[in-house]
Amino acid sequence: KTAEITGFRKEEALNKPLVSTFIVPQLRQSVQSVLERALKGDETSNYELEFRTKTNETRYLLVNATTRRDAENHVVGVVGVAQDVTETAKRDRAVKAKAEELRQLVDTANAPIFGIDISGNVNEWNDKTAEITGYSKEEALSKPLVSTFIVPKLRESVQGVLDRALQGFETSNYDLEFRTKSNEIRHLLVNATTRRDPESNVIGVVGVAQDVTEAVERDNAVRSMARELRQLVDTANAPIFGIDVDGNVNEWNDKTAEITGFSKQEALNKPLVYTFIVQKLRQSVQTVLDRALTGDETSNYELEFRTKSNETRYLLVNATTRRDANNRIVGVVGVAQDVTKATMHDRAVASMARELRQLVDTANAPIFGIDIDGNVNEWNDKTAEITGFRKEEAMNKPLVSTFIVPQLRQSVQDIMDKALKGDETSNYELEFRTKENEIRYLLVNATTRRDSDSHVVGVVGVAQDVTDDRKHSEELRQMQFIRTSQEAKLEVERNMTAYFAHELRNPLHAIDSALGLMPSSLSEDSKLLVDGMAECTAFMSSIMNNLLDVRKMEEGKMELNKIPMSLKAVVNQVHSML
Repeated sequence: KTAEITGFRKEEALNKPLVSTFIVPQLRQSVQSVLERALKGDETSNYELEFRTKTNETRYLLVNATTRRDAENHVVGVVGVAQDVTETAKRDRAVKAKAEELRQLVDTANAPIFGIDISGNVNEWNDKTAEITGYSKEEALSKPLVSTFIVPKLRESVQGVLDRALQGFETSNYDLEFRTKSNEIRHLLVNATTRRDPESNVIGVVGVAQDVTEAVERDNAVRSMARELRQLVDTANAPIFGIDVDGNVNEWNDKTAEITGFSKQEALNKPLVYTFIVQKLRQSVQTVLDRALTGDETSNYELEFRTKSNETRYLLVNATTRRDANNRIVGVVGVAQDVTKATMHDRAVASMARELRQLVDTANAPIFGIDIDGNVNEWNDKTAEITGFRKEEAMNKPLVSTFIVPQLRQSVQDIMDKALKGDETSNYELEFRTKENEIRYLLVNATTRRDSDSHVVGVVGVAQDVTDDRKHSEELRQMQFIRTSQEAKLEVERNMTAYFAHELRNPLHAIDSALGLMPSSLSEDSKLLVDGMAECTAFMSSIMNNLLDVRKMEEGKMELNKIPMSLKAVVNQVHSML
């Protein structure tokens, strides 16, 4: 049998050293010790031996090493009576390896695994459980599971689950709250499985768990967020409303109720479009909602809501598709902004803009403008009338090179460039060339034009047609020139008169002195002649003095007084001078 098992024939085995020839290397020392003890009479029973076969396989033998003695009872060797337990040994080793593997799997599993005996004390506590709870295996073993590690509020229900499992009624997916060493709470989803011995007797419970702390905390956060969002929706300062797939209201927050005057109870389950939308917009609003129910959302759609008091409120709405957890469309939510005041303001602004446009177009003053490239983008009726160019002919034409006379183009371009930088100019005289090639004189205020963000977008010129004033001014200048010439001529005449008056006074004084020296013995005729000459001289002196006094009168240096005169004396004086 030994030859059969090992593959070595008797002839091949006899006289060969047993240990070094047939025993596997790792057991040679221990087998040698067993044999030496047997040679001393110390026998060994049921020693497991690993034989190496001829084909270099290993056979497991359970050996009784018996001392062999001769007739005189002297030890002469050892006899081994063996049992081939190769298959059993292999199976036992496989089971042991499996058990060790399972133990390692349990200990190192990425899921918490714990267990109790029939008394409820911990007898299983893997690494993951230790990691999660903070209690090492040594700290946990033999401790009562429920009273030590379970939060008070769940102890009774957990004890019930374990008691049922000890009766063979297992529980799956039970949510357990473990208290950690740092007094935190960990949420475990546990399968409580009955543990049995080889005879199927219940010996405890094993719990294989999944740490769902993060998921539970996330779910709690989601629930908290859901409550917060519900409160946010209900108390939001923006109107929020919604419909189901049939178009009936299923969302109506406080702000919507405030704006429309309809309470949530009055609005819910009512058809949104036909109940709350003004008639002229129902078709377009229905289209927007229908598109949103197919996933085609709409932003910034202006909606006119009809309030309970039959007023109209303007809402700027984002129509968003509403979906369930499986991404199925279940309705539409409208998040709106009440733009009633803004809309009314915009309409008032638009009305004012139309009015201002009409005012600009029909103003009795020429108004024109350019963009930042210098091309015409404003040309009112008066400008068209003055220049002869219609608005259509002027628009988008370069203002300076098309309508300004050549000698002024550079200066006008400078004025426009400064205005495009924000440096405005007032009362600048501009010479426009008309369609008939005439010149029109305009007194212009060049004002910077800005958009709503205060960016410069062009220049507007508000002008006054001073062509007629310019012609009148030329006539005035001509008249002024004539007047000045006449005054200069008159001044020369006055100076000449004064000169002659001064020059004539000297000979008149000489004549008057000569007449005063005439002898008194003259004849009557001679005396009459001398007296006449004296009166003429006096009269001439009076005329000279009066001529000189005219200048004083004009300069306001002479005060005139009224004195009585005798007409008879004047006539006699004239007669005497004849």
